[in-house]
Amino acid sequence: MASSTREKAIALWGNKIPAQDKVKLAQILFCCENPPGKSEIAGSQDAIGIVMPGINKAHYNGEFWPDKIETISDKKGIGFLENHLSLLPLKPRHNGFRVLKKSRITKSGAKKLSLAAQNAWQAILNKNLEKLGIAVTKSFEAQVAMFPLMVNQEIKKFIKEVKIKHRDNILGYKLSGAGGGGYLICITREPLPDSIGVKIMREIIRD
Repeated sequence: MASSTREKAIALWGNKIPAQDKVKLAQILFCCENPPGKSEIAGSQDAIGIVMPGINKAHYNGEFWPDKIETISDKKGIGFLENHLSLLPLKPRHNGFRVLKKSRITKSGAKKLSLAAQNAWQAILNKNLEKLGIAVTKSFEAQVAMFPLMVNQEIKKFIKEVKIKHRDNILGYKLSGAGGGGYLICITREPLPDSIGVKIMREIIRD
């Protein structure tokens, strides 16, 4: 996940994030990932997610970098999310994958995505698992409506099979990143068999 941004982070700092201002470090990483002249900008959420500890919510106002970042850093909030995330690997994206090629970005679509994000954040704050599952699924649906190339028939079939097999356990789902492969992220009551768990960074790794 965020593999290209992670590679840039390793090139910059090795396997340890410096003990410096975390927002500035995330900005440095974002700039390194997006040098002048790059045609498709990698999302700043990748840099923020790699560098900043806790659960972070970025507020965007028409720019690539958010004008505000909220953070959940308490152990119970972090533990709640960790305990209910299961990642199922998908096949890698095919060569030449361009999720933006057939974009259908609309104001109403962006509002649906924003509302789903707000609801997901509130559900995490309230530790409401059912509402979190609904919000995550709604965010995925809003993403696919604007970026239909996120999914293909193979991914749709995989999601359908997972939902049937684990229908009493899965409360929500979405694809990681731009889709086309990667991981299916599931909100679950209990960890799914053969899934990958998530460990959220509590604090910046020190030198």
